[in-house]
Amino acid sequence: MSAVARTPGASRPRRASCFVPRSSALATHLPRRQASAFSASSSSSKAGWSAPSHDEPSLGLSRRGGVVPRRTLATQMWQNDDKDALVPAPRAATAAIEEESNPLAAICVIVSAVLGNITIGVLFTWTFFVAPLEAATGLARATLSLTFSAATASFATTMFLGVGVHAKYPTPLVTAAALLTGGFGIAMAGTLKTFPALIVGFGVLFGITNGIIYGISLSAANQMGSGKYAAVAKGLATGACVGGYTMTPIFFGAPVKALLNSLGPHAALVTLGGIVAGVAIPMFTLYQVGKLQIPVPTIADVDPAAAEIEAKRVKLLQITIFFSSVAPLMCIAHAAGIYASLGGAAANAVGVLSTMSICNWAARIICGAMCDQPNGARLGLRIAAITTTAALGAILGLGSAMGPVGVAAALCVIGYGYGSLMTCMPGITTKLVGASRFGACYGKIFGLGWGIAGVSSAYIAGMVYDATGTYLASVAIAIVLSTCYTALSFHLPDEPER
Repeated sequence: MSAVARTPGASRPRRASCFVPRSSALATHLPRRQASAFSASSSSSKAGWSAPSHDEPSLGLSRRGGVVPRRTLATQMWQNDDKDALVPAPRAATAAIEEESNPLAAICVIVSAVLGNITIGVLFTWTFFVAPLEAATGLARATLSLTFSAATASFATTMFLGVGVHAKYPTPLVTAAALLTGGFGIAMAGTLKTFPALIVGFGVLFGITNGIIYGISLSAANQMGSGKYAAVAKGLATGACVGGYTMTPIFFGAPVKALLNSLGPHAALVTLGGIVAGVAIPMFTLYQVGKLQIPVPTIADVDPAAAEIEAKRVKLLQITIFFSSVAPLMCIAHAAGIYASLGGAAANAVGVLSTMSICNWAARIICGAMCDQPNGARLGLRIAAITTTAALGAILGLGSAMGPVGVAAALCVIGYGYGSLMTCMPGITTKLVGASRFGACYGKIFGLGWGIAGVSSAYIAGMVYDATGTYLASVAIAIVLSTCYTALSFHLPDEPER
């Protein structure tokens, strides 16, 4: 079978008997974005048009011996209407054939991502350090709380800006460097025993670690379901990764408290910093074995119409994650106070917080499986919005008449709704903007939308309580915000199949 070759300086390719280049006709069958990519690959290929070879896989169709290779999306899009004149795929597309599934690589990557999120979840054990540090340093609790606010702001900022930076370097090395930096920061805060050391070490440095490790884990989960990671479903992987972030206070709260009681707050911080730094070794190894490399986000579509659609979707998701995060975070931050103010025993408040965290964790796993279904992420967000608003309404409308059990149940529903949000939001983002744009877009969505909510929510609830003397006013504000979240969830577009 003869082939058609483009010679340097030739104005057009020579025609062969079986393969005819029809780039102009082909472009009419492609969306603008694929047509541009096809045109670029065709013009830049030195080999030009060639017939499929028996020595390498091809996306073109072969009629030799009546054998038709496996059809892919590319062959369906690039096949001509004329069955006798086929357009072979350019070599650039041939090179993009997916790697074979490697279950071991997928498992290593997900285990490392979960381990990383459990490690950075140390951030939420800060609540156990506040009272001991207050006694040891004489600083007010409000002042010490600024450390957590600094960590949250640093986390969100890193998510907003970091993906396009750290993706340029080997992912295992970036992971190890981030954990060593965070561990050093925590240990420094415990060693220097000053408030600035707490802000810089635990707040800024460990906050940056949170942003990098959390961002890498989500990008790793986003690669699941195809290529060498085809053995693990993308949605379930996302749920497992973000679920790990809530496991630390649930399963490791007691050991951290024991560490505080035996060593004191500063020595406990030094020990915790050493543990965080030590996790760099297994995470580096697992990512290396899994051959994980977070891709640099692709440049936004040059097509003005497509770029405008993406920008509108990112803005909608930013607004949605803000309204959906503020209400539950207000309640989670002050859950013990809300429970006690409505008749619950203070001794039982810790158990309520633990149950809320378990519901939060379970929602992330369950909604991960939902995200693998058509429009599953959007459905998960709608269910979370409706149930969260209903639970807040019950607390405001019934108050102490609900009894301690009823209040605890409502708070657990709110915790479940927040867990659903943290899994479904990355799930719907990757479907709406595409896997290649996920890192850049979700960094903006989470970094700005959740960042503002995370920094302001606890402060808003506390300020309103100080002004009114009751948490019901804070709950009323949360209902308004959650109602906006519900309305926004019903304006989210259909999730395209990708």
